[in-house]
Formats: sequence, C-alpha cells, structure tokens
Amino acid sequence: MKQCARNLPLPLLTQAAQAGTSFACSLGAGGKTPISNIEASGDKLFESSPSEDLWLVNGAVQPVLTVASTKWHRLRLVMAGVSDWLFLDFGSCEIALLAKDGIYIDDFPRWVSRVSLPPGGRADLVARCPGSEEGTNHTIASLASPGQGAKSFVGPLFSIRSVRTEGPKEDLAPWRPPSRPTYLQDLRGDLTTPDCACKTPMGQGVHTRWIDGHLFEGPKKYLHQWPRDAVAERELSGLDKHSFHQHTWPFQLQSNPAGKDPYFQAGDWHDTYQNVLDSQATVRFSTVDFAGPEVVHCHALAHTDQGMIGSEIVSGWGREACHCDLLGEAKAVSLTADERSQSLLFVASMLFMTMSGLLVGMIRQVVRSARSGLADASYSALPEGPASA
Repeated sequence: MKQCARNLPLPLLTQAAQAGTSFACSLGAGGKTPISNIEASGDKLFESSPSEDLWLVNGAVQPVLTVASTKWHRLRLVMAGVSDWLFLDFGSCEIALLAKDGIYIDDFPRWVSRVSLPPGGRADLVARCPGSEEGTNHTIASLASPGQGAKSFVGPLFSIRSVRTEGPKEDLAPWRPPSRPTYLQDLRGDLTTPDCACKTPMGQGVHTRWIDGHLFEGPKKYLHQWPRDAVAERELSGLDKHSFHQHTWPFQLQSNPAGKDPYFQAGDWHDTYQNVLDSQATVRFSTVDFAGPEVVHCHALAHTDQGMIGSEIVSGWGREACHCDLLGEAKAVSLTADERSQSLLFVASMLFMTMSGLLVGMIRQVVRSARSGLADASYSALPEGPASA
C-alpha cells in the first residue's frame, strides 16, 4: 500500500516538491483516490506514482545544523522510525559516544565513526567537525548494512555546517557517572550469579515472527516468570534480523559482541538492541522496584503487529520462582501467590485489626467519660446538717 502525505504540513510538501520527493495516497476501490478535493484541486503532487521513504530530522527534510569548528556539540539522536534501522556515518567529524538509550557509558569519550540506531534506539554523541571561514558542509548519511541481516535505510539525513572560529580546541576529559541507581549496578563477572536464566530467540523456528517460540496470545499469557529483586539473565538470538526491546528495565551486555564495533561494548546498557554483525547476546538485568507484568517485543512495529510481542511476569522470590516457558508449562501465575507477599499481607491485616481495636477502645472510653460528666451535673446536693456541738 502506498503512503499518503495529505496530512503533512504545506511548507514541508512544498519543500519536498522542490526537491523532487514523491508522494502518493492509498487508492480506494476501483483504483481511485477517495479524496475528492484533491482531484478537484488539480494538484498533481498526490498523483505521483513512486512510493519513496520520507525521513524527517526535527520535522524537516535534510536540515542543516550550523556549528563552530572549535567547539564540541552534543547531539541527542532518537530513531523514531518503525521499520528500517540507521547506520549513521559522520565522515570526517570527530564523534565520541556519551550514552545509549538514555544511559551514560563508563568509558567516555569512546571514539566511534558510525552509530547503529534500531527503531526506538537512542544515542547521545559529542561531535566536532573541521570547518572553514565560509563553512564546510558534512553530510550525515545512513549507509548500507555491513551485515547479512536486516537492511538499513540508505541515504542522507542531515548536514552539519562547520564554520571556522577563533580560539583553541579543547580536549574531552574522561568522565563516568559518579553513582548509579540500583537497577543500573554492574552485573558482570563471576561474583554476580543470576537467580534466573532464560533463552529468548527472535524469529527462529517455524514462524519468522515468533518470540520465544510463540506469537502473541494475550496480555496474561506470559512467556517467562522472573523472580522479584533478582539478577535475571537472558540469552538472546536472532538479533541480526530483529531489534529486541524490553520494557521496565534496561539490560546490560555481558561480553563484547562479534564484529569489533566500538559502538557495542561489554557493560553497556540498552533497552533496545540489534546488531547485524552478531545475532546473539547474553544480557542481564535486575528486577528491582517493580512486580507484575512487563512487555518484550521486536521494535520493528510491523513485526510487532504480526505477533512478535509477548508478556512476562515478575512474581515470587528465589530460584523456585524462575520459569522459562510458562506457555509450554501451562502454569498459572498469580500476582499474590508468593509466600512473602502472603506474609506481608497477613502482617498488614493484623496491624489493621489491632489499630481498629485500639480505636474502638478509645471511642468507648470517650463515651463513658461523657456519660459520667452528665450524671455528676444532675446530682442534687443534700442540705447541710446541724452544726456539731
């Protein structure tokens, strides 16, 4: 089905028309567009036949960012596309990775020349580009995928125009976060033993949209059960063709992937991960501060719509609460089934009953005091007797 651009703003349509970009609206029954006002207007832009991808950066087609050549500039990238992924090349610019998926890395500045952004992926970069007095343009484009898996978008996206300025060039100082919250503590090494370890293959088996061997069966049909307050380990596969996204907790890469791409290093945190040079990855995460359902899916949303999404449940404590194939086991899971939850509920009930008893006792004491005061006020005093001799 061809894409329809009737809802795009007029300035963008005008700019696209000047650049030769083509649009087409979906055809209705009989092959005719159902938008009668377009036919009446005689606007030929909507009747162009090629269906091309339209990529916008900050709402514009191939915008130009003007910067000073001696300064470092922070770029915060969000891949908001729903299908293809981006393999960004920055040419002769100096690029240092600062964060991925909103989480700072430990070894800034990490020098990279290319950035991999799957659908839903984010990256924070620090950039500096050589310039000239009149300004030097650096085209930032997405290149063809270096692997055999999912295909990337190929083409220019935006430009950095670097103008030469006076002043010294500053070096980037090493930096790392001084502290991290509980859910981002380092989980690598033999000293950290996972309480639960499960496999999550993506698109493998009979159906190319399977996740862990299943299509989506409903919000309460759970793939895995993870214990609460635990270190969970997940062995992913099929990552060269699919972008794995996990809600609630980010996960940490446990080893350097194949391909020697400096963008991916052991210890990095992601919530969306795809690597066309290595189809497998072992990751860990901490199930802290939350219990209940959580969602995993392929972030290529067309794959998600075809069933590549699943629910998981975080419930119970300890290794006995680890189950890697709940659909295969047909195991019913209750959010209040674990013993500690039942114990806490019992203690809370006892406290409530005790406080209720104390409150009732206080009310009774107040009522008794009030009645006693009324009785004293209505008592008639006897007259004084004769004085004693």
